[in-house]
Amino acid sequence: MLRSNSWKADGGWAVDGSELSLSAVVAEMKSFTYPAEELPLCSERQPFSPFSDELCAQIAREALTTPERRGRLTDAVRRITGQRMPDPAQHTTFESHVGLTAVDAELVTGLVALGFEPHNFAGAQPTGYHHNFTLQFVVDRAHVGEGRLTAVLREKTDRARELVENHPRALGFVESEVYRSDYSRRLPTRRMAPDAPDRLPYRNLTFREVAVPTTAREAALSGVRLDCGRAADVHIKIAGRAGPYSGEPLEQRIARHKSSRGPVEMRLGQCLRELGYYEQISQSGNFLYTAHFAELGDANRAFAALADFGARYGGIVDVVREACTAFWRKSVVAESGETVFASVPPLLTGR
Repeated sequence: MLRSNSWKADGGWAVDGSELSLSAVVAEMKSFTYPAEELPLCSERQPFSPFSDELCAQIAREALTTPERRGRLTDAVRRITGQRMPDPAQHTTFESHVGLTAVDAELVTGLVALGFEPHNFAGAQPTGYHHNFTLQFVVDRAHVGEGRLTAVLREKTDRARELVENHPRALGFVESEVYRSDYSRRLPTRRMAPDAPDRLPYRNLTFREVAVPTTAREAALSGVRLDCGRAADVHIKIAGRAGPYSGEPLEQRIARHKSSRGPVEMRLGQCLRELGYYEQISQSGNFLYTAHFAELGDANRAFAALADFGARYGGIVDVVREACTAFWRKSVVAESGETVFASVPPLLTGR
Protein backbone atom coordinates (compact mmCIF):
# COMPACT_ATOMS: atom_id res chain seq x y z
CA MET A 1 0.00 0.00 0.00
CA LEU A 2 1.14 3.56 -0.69
CA ARG A 3 1.96 5.66 2.36
CA SER A 4 1.08 9.29 1.91
CA ASN A 5 1.00 12.65 3.60
CA SER A 6 -0.63 15.43 1.57
CA TRP A 7 -2.14 16.22 -1.81
CA LYS A 8 -0.28 18.83 -3.84
CA ALA A 9 -2.12 21.45 -5.85
CA ASP A 10 -0.20 20.54 -9.01
CA GLY A 11 -1.72 17.05 -9.04
CA GLY A 12 1.05 15.15 -7.27
CA TRP A 13 0.93 13.30 -3.99
CA ALA A 14 3.62 13.98 -1.41
CA VAL A 15 4.86 10.73 0.19
CA ASP A 16 7.42 11.03 2.98
CA GLY A 17 9.15 13.93 1.29
CA SER A 18 8.95 12.51 -2.24
CA GLU A 19 6.20 12.97 -4.78
CA LEU A 20 3.86 10.33 -6.18
CA SER A 21 2.07 11.06 -9.43
CA LEU A 22 -1.69 10.92 -9.76
CA SER A 23 -1.20 8.29 -12.47
CA ALA A 24 0.46 6.01 -9.91
CA VAL A 25 -2.54 6.39 -7.60
CA VAL A 26 -4.89 5.58 -10.50
CA ALA A 27 -2.86 2.47 -11.39
CA GLU A 28 -3.21 1.23 -7.81
CA MET A 29 -6.94 1.93 -7.94
CA LYS A 30 -7.45 -0.03 -11.17
CA SER A 31 -5.79 -3.13 -9.66
CA PHE A 32 -7.33 -2.78 -6.19
CA THR A 33 -9.24 -5.92 -5.08
CA TYR A 34 -11.23 -6.38 -1.89
CA PRO A 35 -9.72 -9.01 0.42
CA ALA A 36 -11.87 -12.14 0.73
CA GLU A 37 -12.96 -11.25 4.27
CA GLU A 38 -14.18 -7.79 3.24
CA LEU A 39 -17.68 -7.40 1.75
CA PRO A 40 -18.00 -11.18 1.41
CA LEU A 41 -21.47 -10.90 -0.16
CA CYS A 42 -20.27 -8.49 -2.87
CA SER A 43 -19.49 -10.07 -6.24
CA GLU A 44 -17.81 -6.95 -7.71
CA ARG A 45 -14.36 -7.43 -6.18
CA GLN A 46 -12.54 -4.70 -8.14
CA PRO A 47 -14.62 -1.54 -7.58
CA PHE A 48 -12.63 0.74 -9.91
CA SER A 49 -12.26 -1.61 -12.87
CA PRO A 50 -15.38 -0.35 -14.75
CA PHE A 51 -14.17 3.26 -14.75
CA SER A 52 -11.83 5.14 -17.06
CA ASP A 53 -8.50 6.49 -15.86
CA GLU A 54 -9.95 10.00 -16.07
CA LEU A 55 -12.87 9.14 -13.81
CA CYS A 56 -10.56 7.32 -11.37
CA ALA A 57 -8.38 10.43 -11.24
CA GLN A 58 -11.44 12.54 -10.43
CA ILE A 59 -12.51 10.10 -7.68
CA ALA A 60 -8.99 10.23 -6.21
CA ARG A 61 -8.82 14.02 -6.22
CA GLU A 62 -12.20 14.36 -4.51
CA ALA A 63 -11.38 11.68 -1.93
CA LEU A 64 -8.02 13.21 -1.04
CA THR A 65 -9.03 16.87 -0.96
CA THR A 66 -12.45 16.66 0.73
CA PRO A 67 -11.99 15.15 4.20
CA GLU A 68 -15.76 15.25 4.83
CA ARG A 69 -16.50 12.77 2.02
CA ARG A 70 -17.43 9.19 2.87
CA GLY A 71 -18.16 6.21 0.64
CA ARG A 72 -16.79 2.89 -0.55
CA LEU A 73 -14.76 4.35 -3.38
CA THR A 74 -13.50 7.22 -1.25
CA ASP A 75 -12.53 4.86 1.57
CA ALA A 76 -10.66 2.61 -0.86
CA VAL A 77 -8.68 5.54 -2.30
CA ARG A 78 -7.66 6.60 1.18
CA ARG A 79 -6.60 3.06 2.00
CA ILE A 80 -4.53 2.86 -1.17
CA THR A 81 -2.77 6.14 -0.43
CA GLY A 82 -2.52 5.63 3.32
CA GLN A 83 -4.53 8.73 4.14
CA ARG A 84 -6.33 8.65 7.47
CA MET A 85 -9.39 10.78 8.09
CA PRO A 86 -10.53 12.01 11.52
CA ASP A 87 -13.70 10.52 12.97
CA PRO A 88 -15.30 13.45 14.82
CA ALA A 89 -17.35 12.51 17.86
CA GLN A 90 -19.81 15.35 17.29
CA HIS A 91 -20.78 15.56 13.63
CA THR A 92 -23.59 16.18 11.20
CA THR A 93 -24.10 13.83 8.26
CA PHE A 94 -25.57 15.08 4.99
CA GLU A 95 -26.34 12.49 2.33
CA SER A 96 -28.39 11.65 -0.73
CA HIS A 97 -29.37 8.18 -1.94
CA VAL A 98 -30.37 6.96 -5.38
CA GLY A 99 -32.23 3.63 -5.64
CA LEU A 100 -32.80 2.19 -9.13
CA THR A 101 -34.34 -0.86 -10.77
CA ALA A 102 -32.02 -0.81 -13.80
CA VAL A 103 -28.81 0.88 -14.88
CA ASP A 104 -26.39 0.85 -17.77
CA ALA A 105 -22.72 1.81 -17.95
CA GLU A 106 -23.54 5.37 -18.99
CA LEU A 107 -25.88 5.99 -16.05
CA VAL A 108 -23.45 4.45 -13.54
CA THR A 109 -20.61 6.56 -14.91
CA GLY A 110 -22.75 9.69 -14.77
CA LEU A 111 -23.75 9.13 -11.14
CA VAL A 112 -20.19 8.29 -10.06
CA ALA A 113 -18.88 11.37 -11.88
CA LEU A 114 -21.32 13.43 -9.77
CA GLY A 115 -19.86 11.87 -6.62
CA PHE A 116 -22.47 9.18 -5.92
CA GLU A 117 -20.74 5.96 -4.91
CA PRO A 118 -22.12 2.43 -5.39
CA HIS A 119 -23.61 1.08 -2.18
CA ASN A 120 -25.51 -2.06 -3.03
CA PHE A 121 -27.07 -4.69 -0.80
CA ALA A 122 -26.89 -8.47 -0.99
CA GLY A 123 -30.61 -8.60 -0.25
CA ALA A 124 -32.45 -5.46 -1.41
CA GLN A 125 -35.79 -3.93 -0.51
CA PRO A 126 -38.05 -2.80 -2.01
CA THR A 127 -37.81 -5.76 -4.38
CA GLY A 128 -36.16 -4.75 -7.62
CA TYR A 129 -34.01 -1.89 -6.29
CA HIS A 130 -30.72 -3.66 -6.94
CA HIS A 131 -28.71 -0.55 -7.82
CA ASN A 132 -27.99 1.92 -5.04
CA PHE A 133 -25.70 4.96 -4.85
CA THR A 134 -24.88 7.34 -2.01
CA LEU A 135 -23.23 10.75 -1.78
CA GLN A 136 -22.31 11.50 1.82
CA PHE A 137 -20.52 14.22 3.80
CA VAL A 138 -19.71 13.95 7.52
CA VAL A 139 -19.02 17.41 8.94
CA ASP A 140 -17.28 18.03 12.25
CA ARG A 141 -19.63 20.28 14.21
CA ALA A 142 -16.63 22.08 15.70
CA HIS A 143 -15.73 23.47 12.29
CA VAL A 144 -17.46 25.64 9.71
CA GLY A 145 -18.35 24.10 6.36
CA GLU A 146 -21.89 22.81 6.50
CA GLY A 147 -23.30 25.52 4.23
CA ARG A 148 -20.80 24.89 1.44
CA LEU A 149 -21.27 21.14 1.51
CA THR A 150 -25.06 21.23 1.72
CA ALA A 151 -25.06 23.46 -1.38
CA VAL A 152 -22.81 20.95 -3.16
CA LEU A 153 -25.05 18.08 -2.10
CA ARG A 154 -28.19 19.86 -3.27
CA GLU A 155 -26.71 20.74 -6.67
CA LYS A 156 -25.40 17.23 -7.30
CA THR A 157 -28.65 15.65 -6.11
CA ASP A 158 -30.61 17.78 -8.58
CA ARG A 159 -28.32 16.64 -11.39
CA ALA A 160 -28.64 13.00 -10.33
CA ARG A 161 -32.42 13.32 -10.45
CA GLU A 162 -32.14 14.66 -14.00
CA LEU A 163 -30.01 11.68 -15.02
CA VAL A 164 -32.58 9.24 -13.64
CA GLU A 165 -35.49 11.19 -15.12
CA ASN A 166 -33.96 11.08 -18.59
CA HIS A 167 -32.92 7.42 -18.50
CA PRO A 168 -35.18 5.27 -20.71
CA ARG A 169 -35.32 2.20 -18.43
CA ALA A 170 -34.38 3.13 -14.87
CA LEU A 171 -37.19 3.56 -12.36
CA GLY A 172 -36.45 4.66 -8.83
CA PHE A 173 -36.18 7.38 -6.24
CA VAL A 174 -33.79 10.01 -4.93
CA GLU A 175 -33.77 10.88 -1.22
CA SER A 176 -31.79 13.47 0.77
CA GLU A 177 -31.27 13.14 4.53
CA VAL A 178 -29.49 14.77 7.44
CA TYR A 179 -28.77 13.69 11.00
CA ARG A 180 -26.58 14.71 13.89
CA SER A 181 -24.37 12.29 15.81
CA ASP A 182 -26.96 12.48 18.62
CA TYR A 183 -29.22 10.38 16.40
CA SER A 184 -26.59 7.76 15.52
CA ARG A 185 -26.07 5.28 18.33
CA ARG A 186 -23.34 2.64 18.18
CA LEU A 187 -23.75 -0.16 20.69
CA PRO A 188 -21.38 -2.95 21.77
CA THR A 189 -21.93 -6.41 20.31
CA ARG A 190 -23.66 -8.48 22.99
CA ARG A 191 -25.40 -11.84 22.85
CA MET A 192 -29.10 -11.61 23.64
CA ALA A 193 -30.87 -13.63 26.28
CA PRO A 194 -33.55 -16.01 24.92
CA ASP A 195 -36.34 -13.75 26.21
CA ALA A 196 -34.84 -10.49 24.87
CA PRO A 197 -37.36 -10.07 22.00
CA ASP A 198 -40.18 -10.22 24.55
CA ARG A 199 -38.71 -7.09 26.12
CA LEU A 200 -39.05 -4.91 23.02
CA PRO A 201 -40.88 -1.69 24.02
CA TYR A 202 -43.89 -2.43 21.83
CA ARG A 203 -45.87 0.52 23.23
CA ASN A 204 -43.36 2.94 21.68
CA LEU A 205 -42.74 0.90 18.52
CA THR A 206 -46.24 0.09 17.27
CA PHE A 207 -47.48 2.32 14.44
CA ARG A 208 -50.04 2.10 11.67
CA GLU A 209 -48.74 1.24 8.19
CA VAL A 210 -49.89 3.50 5.36
CA ALA A 211 -49.26 2.37 1.78
CA VAL A 212 -47.70 4.99 -0.48
CA PRO A 213 -49.81 5.20 -3.68
CA THR A 214 -48.22 4.80 -7.09
CA THR A 215 -51.10 6.18 -9.19
CA ALA A 216 -53.72 8.91 -8.88
CA ARG A 217 -56.38 6.19 -8.75
CA GLU A 218 -54.70 4.53 -5.73
CA ALA A 219 -54.36 7.93 -4.05
CA ALA A 220 -58.07 8.66 -4.50
CA LEU A 221 -59.06 5.29 -3.07
CA SER A 222 -56.75 5.46 -0.08
CA GLY A 223 -57.00 9.16 0.73
CA VAL A 224 -53.21 9.38 0.81
CA ARG A 225 -51.66 12.06 -1.40
CA LEU A 226 -49.71 10.81 -4.38
CA ASP A 227 -46.90 13.23 -3.52
CA CYS A 228 -46.83 12.37 0.17
CA GLY A 229 -43.35 12.66 1.59
CA ARG A 230 -41.59 10.97 4.44
CA ALA A 231 -40.30 12.76 7.51
CA ALA A 232 -37.58 10.37 8.64
CA ASP A 233 -36.09 6.90 8.40
CA VAL A 234 -34.97 4.69 11.28
CA HIS A 235 -32.26 2.12 10.52
CA ILE A 236 -31.27 -0.78 12.76
CA LYS A 237 -28.22 -3.01 12.36
CA ILE A 238 -27.86 -6.53 13.75
CA ALA A 239 -24.33 -7.83 13.23
CA GLY A 240 -23.96 -10.75 10.84
CA ARG A 241 -21.13 -13.24 10.60
CA ALA A 242 -20.65 -14.02 6.93
CA GLY A 243 -17.68 -16.16 5.94
CA PRO A 244 -15.07 -14.95 3.45
CA TYR A 245 -15.92 -14.40 -0.20
CA SER A 246 -16.15 -17.77 -1.92
CA GLY A 247 -17.06 -17.06 -5.54
CA GLU A 248 -20.22 -19.17 -5.26
CA PRO A 249 -23.49 -17.81 -6.70
CA LEU A 250 -24.81 -15.03 -4.51
CA GLU A 251 -28.07 -16.85 -3.77
CA GLN A 252 -26.13 -19.75 -2.24
CA ARG A 253 -23.98 -17.43 -0.14
CA ILE A 254 -27.03 -15.54 1.15
CA ALA A 255 -28.90 -18.75 1.98
CA ARG A 256 -25.94 -20.12 3.93
CA HIS A 257 -25.50 -16.80 5.70
CA LYS A 258 -29.16 -16.67 6.74
CA SER A 259 -28.98 -20.21 8.08
CA SER A 260 -26.08 -19.20 10.36
CA ARG A 261 -28.31 -16.96 12.48
CA GLY A 262 -29.22 -18.03 15.96
CA PRO A 263 -32.87 -18.52 16.96
CA VAL A 264 -32.96 -15.41 19.16
CA GLU A 265 -31.57 -13.21 16.37
CA MET A 266 -34.10 -14.66 13.94
CA ARG A 267 -36.92 -13.97 16.38
CA LEU A 268 -35.81 -10.38 16.92
CA GLY A 269 -35.74 -9.89 13.14
CA GLN A 270 -39.24 -11.33 12.85
CA CYS A 271 -40.48 -8.99 15.58
CA LEU A 272 -39.01 -5.99 13.77
CA ARG A 273 -40.63 -7.05 10.50
CA GLU A 274 -43.99 -7.35 12.23
CA LEU A 275 -43.51 -3.80 13.52
CA GLY A 276 -43.10 -2.51 9.95
CA TYR A 277 -39.33 -2.67 9.44
CA TYR A 278 -38.21 -4.34 6.22
CA GLU A 279 -35.07 -6.46 6.13
CA GLN A 280 -31.99 -5.97 3.98
CA ILE A 281 -28.65 -7.75 4.05
CA SER A 282 -25.55 -5.64 3.60
CA GLN A 283 -22.72 -6.89 1.42
CA SER A 284 -20.62 -7.12 4.58
CA GLY A 285 -23.19 -9.56 6.00
CA ASN A 286 -25.06 -7.41 8.52
CA PHE A 287 -28.85 -7.63 8.82
CA LEU A 288 -30.42 -4.20 8.39
CA TYR A 289 -33.97 -3.17 9.27
CA THR A 290 -35.52 0.07 8.03
CA ALA A 291 -38.81 1.87 8.59
CA HIS A 292 -40.03 5.11 7.03
CA PHE A 293 -42.04 7.53 9.17
CA ALA A 294 -44.64 10.10 8.23
CA GLU A 295 -43.92 12.21 11.34
CA LEU A 296 -40.52 13.15 12.78
CA GLY A 297 -41.75 12.84 16.36
CA ASP A 298 -42.76 9.21 15.79
CA ALA A 299 -39.34 8.44 14.32
CA ASN A 300 -37.63 10.06 17.30
CA ARG A 301 -39.72 7.98 19.68
CA ALA A 302 -38.85 4.77 17.84
CA PHE A 303 -35.16 5.68 17.74
CA ALA A 304 -35.03 6.28 21.49
CA ALA A 305 -36.90 3.05 22.28
CA LEU A 306 -34.69 0.90 20.02
CA ALA A 307 -31.44 2.47 21.22
CA ASP A 308 -32.47 1.86 24.82
CA PHE A 309 -33.47 -1.73 24.06
CA GLY A 310 -30.14 -2.43 22.33
CA ALA A 311 -28.15 -0.93 25.20
CA ARG A 312 -30.05 -3.01 27.75
CA TYR A 313 -30.44 -6.37 26.02
CA GLY A 314 -27.92 -6.53 23.17
CA GLY A 315 -28.46 -7.83 19.66
CA ILE A 316 -28.62 -4.39 18.02
CA VAL A 317 -25.28 -2.74 17.27
CA ASP A 318 -26.43 0.43 15.48
CA VAL A 319 -29.55 2.62 15.49
CA VAL A 320 -29.79 5.74 13.31
CA ARG A 321 -32.58 8.24 12.78
CA GLU A 322 -32.22 10.22 9.55
CA ALA A 323 -34.46 13.21 8.88
CA CYS A 324 -35.60 13.34 5.26
CA THR A 325 -35.12 16.76 3.65
CA ALA A 326 -36.17 15.88 0.08
CA PHE A 327 -37.78 12.90 -1.64
CA TRP A 328 -38.50 12.32 -5.32
CA ARG A 329 -39.93 9.34 -7.24
CA LYS A 330 -39.65 8.89 -10.97
CA SER A 331 -42.88 8.38 -12.88
CA VAL A 332 -43.57 6.68 -16.20
CA VAL A 333 -46.64 6.50 -18.41
CA ALA A 334 -48.05 2.96 -18.68
CA GLU A 335 -49.55 1.51 -21.87
CA SER A 336 -52.97 2.32 -20.43
CA GLY A 337 -52.00 6.00 -20.36
CA GLU A 338 -51.94 6.06 -16.56
CA THR A 339 -48.97 7.75 -14.84
CA VAL A 340 -47.25 5.33 -12.47
CA PHE A 341 -44.73 6.41 -9.84
CA ALA A 342 -41.91 4.23 -8.48
CA SER A 343 -43.10 2.06 -5.63
CA VAL A 344 -41.64 2.57 -2.15
CA PRO A 345 -42.25 0.91 1.22
CA PRO A 346 -45.18 2.04 3.40
CA LEU A 347 -45.00 4.85 5.92
CA LEU A 348 -45.46 4.30 9.64
CA THR A 349 -47.66 6.78 11.45
CA GLY A 350 -49.14 7.15 14.90
CA ARG A 351 -52.17 8.97 13.54
